[in-house]
Amino acid sequence: MKASQHLVTSNLEEKMKLFTQAVSGQIIEEAHFVIANTNIPTDTFNLLVVKSPMIHKENHLKQRINHFIVNKLPFSTWVDANYLSDDWLQLIKDCNLQEAERNMMMKLDHTLRTGPRISNHLTITEVSNKEELLQYKEVFLSLFGDRKS
Repeated sequence: MKASQHLVTSNLEEKMKLFTQAVSGQIIEEAHFVIANTNIPTDTFNLLVVKSPMIHKENHLKQRINHFIVNKLPFSTWVDANYLSDDWLQLIKDCNLQEAERNMMMKLDHTLRTGPRISNHLTITEVSNKEELLQYKEVFLSLFGDRKS
């Protein structure tokens, strides 16, 4: 994997861990994948991030995927093309998962020292504590209407 792709995946993993912990969700970290279950009904925060073309603890992984399905919690699977192996494709087939969309990860350089941005009465700032993360959760859930948390 290219260094920038690794950076994007690592950044995604770090952010999903912080948010999941802030909303009292569950993180499952294995050598070849990470799963974030926030119990929020959106695939934005319930994630399976693939970290290797190999699958270990396949039954454990299938149980976690089944938990999302049984509880009707949408989730996303993030996998770099270099990791999309026959094993992962078979697991997706075994779990009866269907591809809904395909997105590209993006990385923006030189954003570590940016200040707040204001545009049309929207202020974008960095979340700096658990309370702000919980406020973000509430705002996000309000956009979806049906609140299950």
